[in-house]
Amino acid sequence: MLSTYLAKIDERITTDKPHLAEGLLPGADENDLAILRQTIFEPAEVPEDLATFFRWHNGQSGYESLSPLDNRMLMSIDDVIDTCSFLSSPDEDIQQPWQDNWLPILANGGGDYVVYVTSGVML
Repeated sequence: MLSTYLAKIDERITTDKPHLAEGLLPGADENDLAILRQTIFEPAEVPEDLATFFRWHNGQSGYESLSPLDNRMLMSIDDVIDTCSFLSSPDEDIQQPWQDNWLPILANGGGDYVVYVTSGVML
């Protein structure tokens, strides 16, 4: 089902904003997903819906969001890992309410994220 929605988003972007479609990076491969699993999810697997999301596009180049109603852009797996490492570091004085079970997948470059909740109750 998620794949169907992502295909519709691709179709819409390709039709309405071809220049933006050119900035979407290719999907993550199994090696990329293995790195995500080893870094974030070990010993568990990457949830299938999250793997589907990253197989769709592993981030984007440029600074234009996919939606005119939102200023966030797709993060690559490398960016997700770096951001999690930074935000989860005990040496960083991060403002609450950041939680360790949040995995950022979209960012606006100013510290605002759309997150995937990796465990527990989804808020």
